This record gives sequence, C-alpha cells and structure tokens, in this order.
Amino acid sequence: MKKNFFNETKTLFEISYIEYKNEYNHTFVSYWWHTLNFGLFIAGISLVFGALFSNSQPNLTSYLTINFLLWNFFNANLLELSDFIRTKRGLILNQNLKPMKVFLIGYIKNIFKLLSSIPILIIVCVLESSFKISDILVLLYFLFIFFIFNFYASFLASLFTTIFQEFKLLINLVLRILFFVTPIFWFVETRSGTLRKLVELNPLFHFIEGVRSHLLDLNHVTEPSLIFPGLLTLIIFIITNYLYKNFNKNLVLYV
Repeated sequence: MKKNFFNETKTLFEISYIEYKNEYNHTFVSYWWHTLNFGLFIAGISLVFGALFSNSQPNLTSYLTINFLLWNFFNANLLELSDFIRTKRGLILNQNLKPMKVFLIGYIKNIFKLLSSIPILIIVCVLESSFKISDILVLLYFLFIFFIFNFYASFLASLFTTIFQEFKLLINLVLRILFFVTPIFWFVETRSGTLRKLVELNPLFHFIEGVRSHLLDLNHVTEPSLIFPGLLTLIIFIITNYLYKNFNKNLVLYV
C-alpha cells in the first residue's frame, strides 16, 4: 500500500517536472528563463514604484517580490489550470488517472515554477537585509493554508470549467478585480474607508499579509487574520471534496 503510494507520488512528480521543462524546451536558457523573467520583472517594477513612492517605504523591493511571487502562483493555478483537466483528458481516458491526480500534475508544475523564482527573493532580501522572520510556526501555518486553499480553490474552479467552459471567463474577470483590491503593489496602511474594508474582506489579502509580515517582521497580522484564512481553507476543502466525490464519475462525460 505504502509502496504504491510512493510510486504514484514519484510518477506524478516526474510527469509534472517533464511538463515544467517542456514549456521552455525551445529557449536558450531552458527552464532558467522563468527565474530570469521574474528577476527582470521585479527589477523593472521596483524602479517604477521606487520612484513613485520616493523610496519612502522600507524594503520596498522585498515587499513587492513576496507579493508578486505569491500572486503569480495563485493566479497561475486558478486561471491557467482552470481547463487543465480538459486539456489533459487523455490521461483520464487512456491512462485511467483520476481527475484530481491529473490536476495535481499541473499544480506541482506550478510549484516548480514558484521554486525557480525563490532565488530572486533570496537575492533581493539579502541585498536589502530584510529577512526578519518573527515567528516561524505562524509563518509555516500561513504557507500551509495558502497552498491548501490555493489547491482546492483552483481544483474547484477547474471542475466548474470542465463542465461550463464559460466559467474560465468569469475566473479571469474575478482575478482582475482581486488583483486591484489586494495590496500587491500598494500599501494597505496608507488606505482607509471603503477600500480598507474591502481589503479586510479579501481572503487573499490575509494569506499574503500573513506570509510577508512574518518574513519581513512587519507585525501587521491581527487575530482575525489568523482565524479567517484557516476557516475559509477548511470550508473550501469540505465543499470541493464533497462535490468531487459526488460528481467524479460523471466528470468523464464532459472532458
């Protein structure tokens, strides 16, 4: 039983890694292009926002790097993987893989992309001397629920998109709005009123704030920010597993 589990897990990681490498097969620097691309993006956006904020914000580049690292991962899973099950239907129909395992291949591929961007974060934080981890256990908690929430929310979106292809257009619209109401390139401390209330209701804000606050020791996390994302993750976990359990067999009809 354990041997089969480890063999299946190894196979999924191998397929995911091949998927990851294949995206950059025809580039000069191979899959290192993702690292280079993210580094150039952070350098460019730091120059722009550094001038915009007149360098008044400490550790600005580290702040932006963490935000975009998490946002890119979140966005890629929800948007790019929304039709992954349909795209990889051959694995379901011919290899008899379950839809969740097929989706997991795409999710692990995006984890490889995330890991390839980590060197940029390390370089930036070393240059700014901004690494000040305040509470490692709370940081691990936020990272854990972020990955779990992102997986099940993305998988739920993929299930709906498999049945209703128009759902991907809705996801795209929601993500655009979510990007602007999440403090990715701006600072929530400088806002008040309606915008501040919208941000507080935004679950993604609490995930990102929890990670960056404990990486940079910003002390912005309140008690509701600890409870709300964990509770939401549990709800998404239950809903997704319930729907998948009940519609798993019929899903083949739509791929």
